[in-house]
Amino acid sequence: MPDLIHRRELLKIASAALAGLTTAKTNWAMPNELVQNVAKATDWKPAFFNPHQNDTVMVLTERLIPRTDTPGANDAKVHRYLDLFLSVGNADDQKRFVDGLAWLDDSSKQTYKREFVKCSEEEQVALLNRVAGAEKEKTPDTGHAFFNQAKNMTSMIYFSTPEGYQEMNKLGPPPATFGCEHPAGHA
Repeated sequence: MPDLIHRRELLKIASAALAGLTTAKTNWAMPNELVQNVAKATDWKPAFFNPHQNDTVMVLTERLIPRTDTPGANDAKVHRYLDLFLSVGNADDQKRFVDGLAWLDDSSKQTYKREFVKCSEEEQVALLNRVAGAEKEKTPDTGHAFFNQAKNMTSMIYFSTPEGYQEMNKLGPPPATFGCEHPAGHA
């Protein structure tokens, strides 16, 4: 099955996101204790998503960062963090994400005659690959912007969790030249 996001791309997104989170003031800033409780709560319920949207987000994020020999997005409870962040986010971000989820279901119904969560894993991946490739084909559809938003938020959140942090650092700290594009390197 083709990778929706290549590991190198995820690392670049995660690095940029972590740098951005440490330097930018966002409306996502919230007490660390609250964020940690989201992951640990045994009686957790979505604050923003309705049950169907939450199920869709769980499937979508797991398709973006699936469990392999390492934890996936559902292991890191990415959907819970997305729900929390969107619950305190601005109305435009909330609407854009909910509209994107609706678009995903509509596109799935057009292609497979059923909602995204009711499709097989292969169908879900095929649909997401088509949307991801729309930019390369120079024919992006309305789902492409949502896909990028969901991909960026998922990777940012995943690599901010203990599971994602461990995955990012499992080979030790990155070299000082990580991401450097100087052809001659550093002295």
